[in-house]
Amino acid sequence: AMQQWVYVKNELALEGGGKRRFLKADSFYDIHGTFTVAKSARNYDIGTSALTVKTIDASGDLVAKSVRALIIPYQHPMSLLLESMALFPARVLGAVHVAETVDVWVNLMSGYHEPGYTLPPTDAIELYLNAPVMDLQYAYITVMPKLRGVVYYMYYYPWTSFFIGCAVTSAVQVFLYGFIGMAIL
Repeated sequence: AMQQWVYVKNELALEGGGKRRFLKADSFYDIHGTFTVAKSARNYDIGTSALTVKTIDASGDLVAKSVRALIIPYQHPMSLLLESMALFPARVLGAVHVAETVDVWVNLMSGYHEPGYTLPPTDAIELYLNAPVMDLQYAYITVMPKLRGVVYYMYYYPWTSFFIGCAVTSAVQVFLYGFIGMAIL
């Protein structure tokens, strides 16, 4: 029997035998999923499927649960045929690659709050797909921290932050060297 899902568990062990958190305590996160599904008649017939996401703590208790819709974009068979006929010469020459899959992005949990240090840490994220049969190639889960303040700008605008940081550092150095130079004279 082929196994559909592999259960991935937090295995960050410390030297003393304890476990380390893989999410920072008392922080907020967004959990996103990217699913690569085939452009197949079976997926088009399904259309929409429910995704259930559960976060489980180290003691096995449910921390949070979310249900979202996985909507598979539909492309009519006639448009697929016309697309393949129009791109056939370019495909033969190797200039164009026709995608047989489509990536579907889903916001699984928004504002997930990791429990504090007094509670067990999140140990696993479980994902259930409510479709008995689906042509699913890949499923990726991304856990993104909700950033605030300077860290937000450093992450989303790295070059701007770099130039502003260099300018501020240079201005402080010029001011200090000027102040020290005036004090010596």
